[in-house]
Amino acid sequence: MRNGVESGLYQELARLIRLGVQDGWAAEAKVAGPRYCRSQIGASREERYFFSITAVLMDTTDNTQNNPEGSFRGG
Repeated sequence: MRNGVESGLYQELARLIRLGVQDGWAAEAKVAGPRYCRSQIGASREERYFFSITAVLMDTTDNTQNNPEGSFRGG
C-alpha cells in the first residue's frame, strides 16, 4: 500500500499529530472523556481536493466492548 501505516508519509503525519496531542492543539475536544478526543486540523479546501483533516485520539486500553473485530466504537 502506497501510503499505509508503514509509509514514510504516514509515519511523519502520525509523529506530528502525536506532538500536537502533547502540545494540546490536536484532538483536544473531548467526545467521551479523555479516552476519545478529536479535532479538525484542516478544513475542507479546494487545494486539498475538498478533503478535511481530523485528528482522533482513541485510547482502547481495557476495551470491554467485546466487538468481534476487537475494535473500540467510541463512547
